[in-house]
Amino acid sequence: MSHRDAPLRLALVVLIGVTGCAGTQRRDAPPPQARGGVLDARQWSPERDGPLELAGEWRFHWQELLAGDDAARCFAAAEEADFAEVPHTWDELEREGAALPAEGFATYCLTVLLAERDEPLMIYVPRLRTASDLWVDGIRVAQSGRVGTSRGSSLPRRIDHVSAIAAAPRIELMLRVSNYHFRSGGPHKAIRIGAPIDLEPLPDGRSAALTAFFVGAFVILGVYHVLMHPLRRRGIGPVAFGGLCLVMALYQLTRENNLFATVFPGVSWQSEIRLEYTMFALSVTLAAVFLRATYPREVSLALVRACALLPGLFVVATWALPLLLVTDQVLLAFQLCFAALGAWGVLSIARAARAGRPGASWFFVGGGLWLLTGLVDGLLLRVVPNAPRLLPFGFMALVVAQAVLLAIVQARSATRTKELSTSLLSLASEKLALEQVAYRDPLTGLDNRRRLDLDVERLREEAEPAWGSSTPDAVAPAAPAPAASTGTRPVSLLYLDVDDFKEYNDRYGHEVGDQVLIEIARILREESRPYDLSVRLGGDEFALLLVGVDEVGARAQARRLEQRLAEPIDCGGRPLRVSASIGTATVPGDQVDIGEMLRRADASMYRRKGERKKAKSA
Repeated sequence: MSHRDAPLRLALVVLIGVTGCAGTQRRDAPPPQARGGVLDARQWSPERDGPLELAGEWRFHWQELLAGDDAARCFAAAEEADFAEVPHTWDELEREGAALPAEGFATYCLTVLLAERDEPLMIYVPRLRTASDLWVDGIRVAQSGRVGTSRGSSLPRRIDHVSAIAAAPRIELMLRVSNYHFRSGGPHKAIRIGAPIDLEPLPDGRSAALTAFFVGAFVILGVYHVLMHPLRRRGIGPVAFGGLCLVMALYQLTRENNLFATVFPGVSWQSEIRLEYTMFALSVTLAAVFLRATYPREVSLALVRACALLPGLFVVATWALPLLLVTDQVLLAFQLCFAALGAWGVLSIARAARAGRPGASWFFVGGGLWLLTGLVDGLLLRVVPNAPRLLPFGFMALVVAQAVLLAIVQARSATRTKELSTSLLSLASEKLALEQVAYRDPLTGLDNRRRLDLDVERLREEAEPAWGSSTPDAVAPAAPAPAASTGTRPVSLLYLDVDDFKEYNDRYGHEVGDQVLIEIARILREESRPYDLSVRLGGDEFALLLVGVDEVGARAQARRLEQRLAEPIDCGGRPLRVSASIGTATVPGDQVDIGEMLRRADASMYRRKGERKKAKSA
């Protein structure tokens, strides 16, 4: 498979993972089932077979909440009792040719026969719809809310319970349930018994741990994306996705009632349901905003408006209407609308994928899985109450798609940064080359007259001038001149002219003459400070600009250079003696004028040349 098939691989992995999570434990033999209100589990061993679901036919007393002396009727002879399958809601039952209503109350009874054992057992009561309590041998061992015979006396709550019970050969269970707030009532999940090691902590602890993992992961991702906005200013997309992650974390928390009740113990069950529906609706709006920000060409503004209007109406209905009406009728209508909006969004992402938008194929798979798992959670659970909750797995696929998009964006940004860095280095090299041409003498590598004029002008403008090194591999100054006010420091100019240079060209050729000039430039660099400016003015004329050197120091520097130049120099393996005359000019720092200094230094140089000729003749 090519890298283009990577999103399909993701979809396959998620579906396999979801299928694995929805699987049930294997048993070598089918577990015993209750018949006629009696469950014969004498062949069952909790250590060998694991927890046992108390499923099958329970005695059923509709519109009765048995207690006290009336509880004996719960275990009446089989021919005098009605029966109901557990786990099932009672609105699936029929009495006198009509289905039972969702609102009402009932008592379920079951006798469990067990083998002799000394160790105690644990019993697990899942959260039921909507208020319930469980009695074992006349002792109440679990209570979720408060059962009642009317809406006012019934207080719903959904909490799991685990209690220890004696391992007697015969156990009588009485489960009382009332519902006035949900679309269906009754024990839609099975009660289980087992060894303490299997049921303590809660047998759904694996599910709670998975929920805690999803909640923690979504919160971390949400905070990361929300903080990304002020730090990187990448538009509304990261904020919308961060908000979506936080909303999904709270939504998942409301689905796991034990965790929600632990974190928010004072919130009523009705508020939990309404908050769950609100988070579900808000996730649709945030998802549309995020997709619009990510793929503005393909995701239309009409989709965003629809995903804001319909969820808004649903939230208002959720908090304004009776909860039973919301769960029974309103929820289904809006779920169908949300499914249509989700399909619209997935088709928009498909168009983005066809257009080659970055990460669109991943979002197509992730968004499709999220939509599919949302449909399963929203619609299938109405028919199969015990169906697994798959929505967090689908949303995790969307998170993976976002991670892939971030990776693509960061990789492209890194590539673009590298390209820009390469371009900047190239421009810097070109700039340096241009400066070499503009400010350097190509033969000797010294600065030229243009650079001398530029630095003198800078000297007049700056209080602390920095002079460039005359090294041939750099145009910028290599070291700063000693700090001082320009006006209080003298500035000297040395003007150098090679004596009888034309004779070198005529006698040895221009190549030797060029080598003589190169060697003179080398000596100038060696005999000057790093911040002095060595310049070739043209032909056989050179200049050396000295900052902070007075007239006496300038003349001493000139004599040292004359002595150094009098030494034989190597010109292509041929030692030659060269002589040069150097004139000087010194002015205060605030009176620097390069033209005037050159004229004075040139006159001084000719005087020096005359003195040297007279001395040579003598």
